[in-house]
Amino acid sequence: MKKLRLFVEATSCDGAPSGALRRHLELWPRVLEGSGGALDLRVLVSPAAREVFAGRLDPKLLVEVPDTPAGPVGRLRVNRELRDLVARARGSGEIVVHQETLPLALPRQTILCRHDGRIHRLGLSSLPRRLYAGLKLRGQVRGLKALITVSASSAAELARALGVEIETIRIVPNGIDPAALVVPADLEPRLAALGLERGGYRLVLGHRERRKNPYFAIELEATLRARNFGGRLVLAGRDTGEDGAIRRHADRLGLRDRLLILDRPDDDLRSVLLAGAQCVLVPSILEGFSMVTLEALAVGAPLICSDIPAHREVVGDPYCLPLGIADWREALFRLRDSAEERNRQASSGRERVAAWTWDAAAAAMLALLEEL
Repeated sequence: MKKLRLFVEATSCDGAPSGALRRHLELWPRVLEGSGGALDLRVLVSPAAREVFAGRLDPKLLVEVPDTPAGPVGRLRVNRELRDLVARARGSGEIVVHQETLPLALPRQTILCRHDGRIHRLGLSSLPRRLYAGLKLRGQVRGLKALITVSASSAAELARALGVEIETIRIVPNGIDPAALVVPADLEPRLAALGLERGGYRLVLGHRERRKNPYFAIELEATLRARNFGGRLVLAGRDTGEDGAIRRHADRLGLRDRLLILDRPDDDLRSVLLAGAQCVLVPSILEGFSMVTLEALAVGAPLICSDIPAHREVVGDPYCLPLGIADWREALFRLRDSAEERNRQASSGRERVAAWTWDAAAAAMLALLEEL
């Protein structure tokens, strides 16, 4: 591999658990090690996330970007910092930028990673972002160093939305490290401190946003209560501005006593919640990959996820179901009442987890960098 300077822009991660943060923390240390010293890596991070990144990468490789306001103004400031860094590095070999957030700072030097196609979907992204994607980004993609995404299904959607050949989109998938999902010996006391019992709740884990479809889970919970199906619904993740509407929806259905919302659970609590769940529910409308599906299988939790392309690609049968309340309700009854059904899921789950590794993801990224 030839010498390469790579600037990774990761300032959108604020230190709270997310799929994007997990990808950065797992991918770049492996890529750096696999490059055999050919890669000169710098990662732009926010002050809030510096400590988290420093736990996986040499702090000397981190460039802290001062706090910036959310929204377009903040992104423009980050891009200015990125352009300044690249300008100061000129003359030291080929320079490449890896960016996941829009707008782009230096399109012709950029590997752009898009995790999914939400920016192109009505109702899942703001109008300014959809206009940017539809007008400017479509023109920029042909001048990029590379366009990458995390799954074949996401590549197909991006190709349609951006008007490019699917063969030009490289896949650098996500992975999972089962060893990182440690189920604590004191699982039941940890759950009891939250007012939960092992096997006594359904879990939706992830950002509370429209594409994750928390309203479906709430409506499903209402039908379970009507049929005397015990337990609670736990929504655990980051609020993206939906919590008020979610709580009002639950109140209208009389679910205040059955709904527990936990904000920004850390990795330790995520493992506790996954391992103790009666079932992990992933009713998303859109996903690029959905790491939580693999996390559930890694700890042996039963799983039901929506029948969308990313879920079919990553976990497949017997976990995917069309988004219908009756079908999901009956699946929950089967999982509760049938040890054979639970064992079937567990057996298939081990195979699916083994198929997705961060080492394979790093190898895909290294192969791309070697071609630049």
